[in-house]
Parts: sequence; C-alpha cells; structure tokens
Amino acid sequence: SSLWVWGLNDRGQLGNGFAGTVSDDRTSPYQPLPVQLFTIPPNAAPDMAYASSQAVLVDGSAVQFPCYALKDENGNDTNYIKLRDLAIILNGTAAQFEVEWDGSISLAPGKRYSPNGSELSGSRSGMAYYTVQTDPVKVNGQEVVLDSFVITDTHGGGSTYFRLRDLGAALGFTVDWSAETGIYIQTQ
Repeated sequence: SSLWVWGLNDRGQLGNGFAGTVSDDRTSPYQPLPVQLFTIPPNAAPDMAYASSQAVLVDGSAVQFPCYALKDENGNDTNYIKLRDLAIILNGTAAQFEVEWDGSISLAPGKRYSPNGSELSGSRSGMAYYTVQTDPVKVNGQEVVLDSFVITDTHGGGSTYFRLRDLGAALGFTVDWSAETGIYIQTQ
C-alpha cells in the first residue's frame, strides 16, 4: 500500500518543485500533480480507524454517536461505538448495563451504569491507530466473543469500540434498521 495526495501546485509545493502546466507554457500555475507520500509494506501496515458518526434512534429518541469506522472485506464502512458512550445512553432503560474492569471488560446487564467522565467526550477526528481487542469480554461472568478494538489516547488511556449489533445480541436489546428510521435500538 502507499499513500498518494493530489493538490494545487501553484508554488511547486507538491512533488517535483515545478510550478506550471505539464506542457511548461506556464499559463496556468495550477498543476494537479499526484505525489506519493510513502509506501507501507503489506506486512507492516498500521491498523487505522477513521472518525465517523452514527445516527441511532434509541426508543424513538435520536442520538448521534461519535464513533470510529473500519472498512470490511468488501470496502463497506462498519461503525464501531465506544462502549461507555452506549452505556451512558442506555442508562435508565431496560437495556442498561454496568461496565467494570477485573483484568478484562465485564458487563452486567440490568445494573445501572456508573459514569467515569469519559462518556461522549474526547475528540474523534481524522485517523487513529487501533489494536484488536484480544482480552475476553464477560457478560454476567460468562466469556463472550465480540469483535472490538481499542484506541489509545495521548495520555495512555484506552477506549474500546464494538459493533452495535454485537452488543445488542450479547446484552439483550434489539438493534435493527428500517428505511423509515435508519438504525434503531429498542430496549424493551
């Protein structure tokens, strides 16, 4: 893989330092010129997620979740929502759940969520490195397999992101889509 950029080259700032047209008539200083920034060897490609957002109806109320997205094997976007963002939104509903840490993520459906201040906060813009979450996730003490990843912030703290449908299946709430409403969660 490699990363290429294109842009106006009115001052020769991209690539070869030449400001002008390809024919060198210098009538137009704007030469769109592709420039290869770097090449990433296939076995050393960093895992990158990109900032996204997801509109979801939660029991009929619109919520805009900041999230990160990955491309699936077909090139389609798949959004991943921060676990604590979902926990705070579902707090007080029939689908509420507590998030605890005992060496792994432990989720307790039905228990009221205890906020830690990181919910729906922090900047999610551009690209971010992620690592695949390999630690087990427990729901009511039982290990479950959930596709997730961790993004570490500049202070060394990490946030875990999950697919919404996976969390719904593991925690017992409905996640679906309709043409009229888009993605929705039903907690009852």
